[in-house]
Amino acid sequence: MSKYPLISAVITTRNRVELLKKAIIGVKSQTYGNIECIVVDDASTDGTCSYCKTLSDIIYIRIGPGESRGGNYARNIGVKEAKGDFIAFCDDDDIWLPQKIELQYNIISRNLDIGLIYCGRKNICIVGKDKYMIDILPDKRNKGDISRKIMYAIPCLTSTIMVRSFVLKDVGLFDENMGFWQEYELLIRIAQKTKFDFVDQCLVYYLCDENSKTRLTNKYYEWLSTVRYVYVKHKELYERMSLFEKIMYKFMVVSERKNRSKRAGVEGLKYKRIISCYYLSFVIVFPFLFFRKIQKYYV
Repeated sequence: MSKYPLISAVITTRNRVELLKKAIIGVKSQTYGNIECIVVDDASTDGTCSYCKTLSDIIYIRIGPGESRGGNYARNIGVKEAKGDFIAFCDDDDIWLPQKIELQYNIISRNLDIGLIYCGRKNICIVGKDKYMIDILPDKRNKGDISRKIMYAIPCLTSTIMVRSFVLKDVGLFDENMGFWQEYELLIRIAQKTKFDFVDQCLVYYLCDENSKTRLTNKYYEWLSTVRYVYVKHKELYERMSLFEKIMYKFMVVSERKNRSKRAGVEGLKYKRIISCYYLSFVIVFPFLFFRKIQKYYV
């Protein structure tokens, strides 16, 4: 029996067998001593099934074409199969660096108040024929109790997350109605229950291929519907936000809107005007809010 608690790595995949191979190698190469690798195949037709059946050291779950309901459904199937005390996720186009799980466990195991830990990532960006890498380290303010800040900041992405199993199951797993922002909506719920921490290193290779027409993050109008869905679902929390927090939320959405509309090829003048208006409102409102805050100390 291992002296280390079991950690479940859940990889979801669909028709990307060559990328999946690298993701599995990333999980198998971890320096942490006790990991089960669960691969959930969402109705792939490209040889994923044949490849996974050659691997005796993974748990392979296939979702048939008639049962396929999207990525969050696949993730939840993996979570329900997982036997680990902690669960970590890896999308099939991402790769964990060898020390990811060990470094995350070393921190979260020392503090029972921490229910979720994440890390930085190395963005591999492909734009046209160009390819480059950007290191994205965690914001040092996004740790501890972020139950309010989570409403206007997305601290991490799915493949960087490791969470205590009971915490994940307590908040109700991934929302299967969502095709975008699944980690953000889940993080909102988790942040209301527990504290966050992070490893201040980039421990995941995260693929950002703007050339891909099938990549969900490149689909703009579907994403807009998700933004509205999340707001309605957590309306009570959003309505508690201060004016400053509401402005920061608007900035987050507008920034995401700009990036996604550009990738989807629908960027136009109206989005530039929207962004300009929000920047102008920030310039006007922020000094007023700052003055009000300072004034309290002198009245």
